[in-house]
Amino acid sequence: SPISPFTPDVLDVLRSVSRGRAGVLLNRASALLYAGAEAQVGEIDGAFAQQHFAGHGHLTGVAAADDDAGADYDDLLA
Repeated sequence: SPISPFTPDVLDVLRSVSRGRAGVLLNRASALLYAGAEAQVGEIDGAFAQQHFAGHGHLTGVAAADDDAGADYDDLLA
């Protein structure tokens, strides 16, 4: 996969949870990568991402500060 260790279907999940905001998407991708490493999965697919962001994954805590930082990135990119 060109976005290894993510499968292509993860992008749809990341776009959905970030509401298309670039900074938030990057924060969520980082959190998802960390969760995949902690869960010791070889590949992070859409199902793993959906479980993670639904609060049923290995690591589910995402601080509100992540959204604030994402908004700051989006402001810089605008």
